[in-house]
Amino acid sequence: MARVRDDTDDRITKVLGKYVPERAARNIIDQARRATGTDNADLRATDMSAFFVALEKQAGKVLDRRRQSLLRGELEFELATFISGTIAVAPPADHTLDVRSEWDVSVVRARARELMTALGTASYDVVRVMTLVSELARNIVLYTAGGRMTFTPAMVPRSLVVQASDNGPGIPNLNEVLAGRYRSKTGLGKGLIGVKRLSTRFTIHSAPNGTCVEAEVRF
Repeated sequence: MARVRDDTDDRITKVLGKYVPERAARNIIDQARRATGTDNADLRATDMSAFFVALEKQAGKVLDRRRQSLLRGELEFELATFISGTIAVAPPADHTLDVRSEWDVSVVRARARELMTALGTASYDVVRVMTLVSELARNIVLYTAGGRMTFTPAMVPRSLVVQASDNGPGIPNLNEVLAGRYRSKTGLGKGLIGVKRLSTRFTIHSAPNGTCVEAEVRF
């Protein structure tokens, strides 16, 4: 069966072509496609994170660390561009995304930025929300085996509700964390306090079977 190629393949080939010959670039994409089970279909928004993880892994086999770092930056730009294209054609609506890896952090950041753009918010508010989203997503990646983030935009009042949930071990010293009396070596306490300060409304529930944070930002 002939594989259906979309614009994403061609764009990524051009990016990879800066670091490897075109034939090698196509091979990297083919391997990433096979690894993610997308070799016979157009890429969907739900495929993108896993696909970019596979791309980075395959490219890492032939690139040194410096070129891997440069390539990652360009791939993050392409990922944000793709997310922008999938949301720009639709009005603001609820969006739920899985968060398991650093690439997922890039995905949720890009999705939040485009939702903010659709809401017509100022650049300051965009930075505010993207900072909040980054902190919550990285907490999921650093401290749990995975979770999900849901964005709920609204026009009246103009706002974005961000919910981050996981099935991790919970935060046993939550009250100390929120009171500013405890900070882990990896910065969990500082991150949650930052999210709370950036929010118009902030709630958190944590138990041994998981944590759920809900942060609303009004503009």
